[in-house]
Amino acid sequence: MIDSSESEASVRPQDRFFRYVTGTNRRATSSFCKSQLAGLDPSDPTTRDRSTAAFERDQHMKLVMQDIGNHSGFSTEVPGRAAWSMVLSQAFDSEDVIVVAVIYNRRADDLLGIKVFPGVDTSVVPIRAYLD
Repeated sequence: MIDSSESEASVRPQDRFFRYVTGTNRRATSSFCKSQLAGLDPSDPTTRDRSTAAFERDQHMKLVMQDIGNHSGFSTEVPGRAAWSMVLSQAFDSEDVIVVAVIYNRRADDLLGIKVFPGVDTSVVPIRAYLD
């Protein structure tokens, strides 16, 4: 969606991004990801306890996340992204972490510095976190 004060020419086309994504070397990408995860113990989903305790634990976590979101002024996704940033920081021994937020079919009036998301209905917004 283009704001009435903007012209179509001022909106950057996303064709360069689409060419980059569709032109990536899948073998090189897979090799890179495997090298980044080398040395970490693999998880085995077949050994997980599938009892009701797991469900109760998930329900408790859901309530905790909702409580954090409701009282802090943040949406419930924000604490989740913060927690994931801390996990990635520990796993990759890095203080600088990038996670993404996927925004689907919405206006951006409430986001600081962004009026609209031009292009397709789904936008991936990178979030860079520095953890100390």
